[in-house]
Amino acid sequence: MHLAGTVTAGDLSGLLTAAGFTVDRAVVYRAEVVHEMPAIVAEALDSRTLDAALFFSPRTAARFVELAEHEGLGAACADTVALALSQAVAEKLAPIGFSEVRVADVPDQVSLLRALDAIPQ
Repeated sequence: MHLAGTVTAGDLSGLLTAAGFTVDRAVVYRAEVVHEMPAIVAEALDSRTLDAALFFSPRTAARFVELAEHEGLGAACADTVALALSQAVAEKLAPIGFSEVRVADVPDQVSLLRALDAIPQ
């Protein structure tokens, strides 16, 4: 059973099927694109009080960059550490001048949270 969202970064089901597995893919969530930066995020960026931001997918990272640039908040990211689930996610964050972009050692939530814990207080 492959529990997934409506959009996936790769074709895990296809790879497993090609390797001889029987795969049932079930869509269990849907991520919807936002059309403006949520006010709480914009305020935290603008006031430079957002210490870190976690990014789990290339799509989310790219959309964040688009919204930040559109709303003139790109420079406000200079005091924020970006934590990326993978190198592919980190690459989408490149247009923004975060103080630092850290990539999880392993592309899973535990590693991403470890990277967050490693940020000096």
